[in-house]
Amino acid sequence: MSNSMEREITAGGLEQYGLGTRFQFGDLPLSLELGINYQFDHDYNENDKASFRRFPLEGIVYINLPGNFRIGGGARHVYSATATSTISGTSERIGFHNTRGSIVEIGYHVAPYGWVALRYVREDYLVESYSTTSTTAQPVPIGTIYDGSHIGVFLVFEN
Repeated sequence: MSNSMEREITAGGLEQYGLGTRFQFGDLPLSLELGINYQFDHDYNENDKASFRRFPLEGIVYINLPGNFRIGGGARHVYSATATSTISGTSERIGFHNTRGSIVEIGYHVAPYGWVALRYVREDYLVESYSTTSTTAQPVPIGTIYDGSHIGVFLVFEN
């Protein structure tokens, strides 16, 4: 960015959009949710830009509690994680190995519309490739690990 500004792009992410399905196991207080998502964080300032993007596939098992609450845990497999930036005319691209993470979530059912949920995701990203247009930039070593763990609020719509 400019000399007087510093901004941060996090691996945890800012926005996530997805589609999925939820299965209720009859009268049992259990449900299963499967989803495919697009998650990203980005920053733009004049001619400078940076982003971190990936595609998580998630599976969560929930215990449905009294009072419209549910608590769940599950796993996610993240595909095609990529960080890119163009700052002061220098472009960089970091590719990451596909990774697995774990999810813990608590939600409240806002009938009949869907769920409001608070979740924690634990995952790490391992650098697979690095490229830059700079001749002086210090390269990001292959094998470097970045923590992508994050906390988020979700709005899940049902019909």
